[in-house]
Amino acid sequence: HLAMCTAWIHFLLVELRPIFVFYTSARGLILKLAVDGMMAHELAGSAVKDWSSMGVVQNGTVAAKRNCVMKAVNEAMWRVSYEPSLSNGCYKADASGYSLVGLFHLSALGVTALFLVISLLLLAQNGAKEFTSGQYLVFTWDLEKRCLYRLGSLAVLAYVVIAIYMAFSIAAGHVPGAHVNLDPMQLLHLAWTDMALLFFSAIALLLPNDPPFNWRCPLVENTEFNRSIFNLVKQSNDAFGQELTNAVVRAHLGNPEDLQDLAPDFDVSRLHADGGDGSEEESDDADSRLWG
Repeated sequence: HLAMCTAWIHFLLVELRPIFVFYTSARGLILKLAVDGMMAHELAGSAVKDWSSMGVVQNGTVAAKRNCVMKAVNEAMWRVSYEPSLSNGCYKADASGYSLVGLFHLSALGVTALFLVISLLLLAQNGAKEFTSGQYLVFTWDLEKRCLYRLGSLAVLAYVVIAIYMAFSIAAGHVPGAHVNLDPMQLLHLAWTDMALLFFSAIALLLPNDPPFNWRCPLVENTEFNRSIFNLVKQSNDAFGQELTNAVVRAHLGNPEDLQDLAPDFDVSRLHADGGDGSEEESDDADSRLWG
C-alpha cells in the first residue's frame, strides 16, 4: 500500500517543507525574544544576550534563572492567559493577564494548520496517489496558481508582517500593557536574521517555479516517471522539473537518452501536438507550443 500513498508522503516531507520551516522559525523566534526579554529584565544592567541558544552558563544563580525562564516561556507559549504563580514569577504576562508569547505562537500554529489543511484538501481533490505520476507533478507545478492555495499562503505572509510589526510596536511602547523588555534596536540586533528567515520562508510559498516547457498537456499528466526512493524524501518536484526540462531540451536536439531514463514512454514530439489548441497562432509555431 506504500506505493499507493507515496504522493502524500512526498507532499508532506518535501513539497510542504517551507511551511514547516516557517513554523519552526516562528516558534524559535518567539522563544528567543521572550527568554531574552525576561532575562534582560531579571539581569537589569547587563548586556542583552541570546540566552535561549546559549550553552552552559557558569554562574549557578544565572543558570537556574535561565532554566526557570525557559521552562516558563515554553509553557506560556501554549496558553492564551497565564498566571505568574504557575512559574514562580519566571514569566510575566502583560497587564491584562494575556500570555503574549502564547498569542504569537498559537497564531503561528493556526495559520500553519490552515495552510496544511488547504494543501492536503487540494491534493485529495486531485486524486494523485504516486509521486512518480505525471498527475502528481502537474498538480504541484500548478498549485501556486490555485486560488485557495494562494489564500493560505497570503495568510502565512500576513501573519509574518503583522507579527514583526507588532513586535517592534510593543518594543517601542506603542501597545499599552504589553512589553518585551527590549527596545527596538535590541530587538533588531537579536532577531533580524530570524525575522529574515521567517519572511523568506513565507515568500517561498507564493513563488511558482514550474518548468518552462509545455507541461499542461495529457502527455505529461499520463506519464509515469522513474524516480528513486531517495527522490521521495529529498528531491522537490521543482528540482525534478528542471531535470526533466534539461532532458527535454537534449531530446529536442536529438539526444533522447536522458529523457528515456526519466520516462521510457515519453515521446517529446507529442509535446508539439498536445500543446496546440488549433488556433492559427499556435499552428504556425511548434516550438512555441513545446515551451508553453
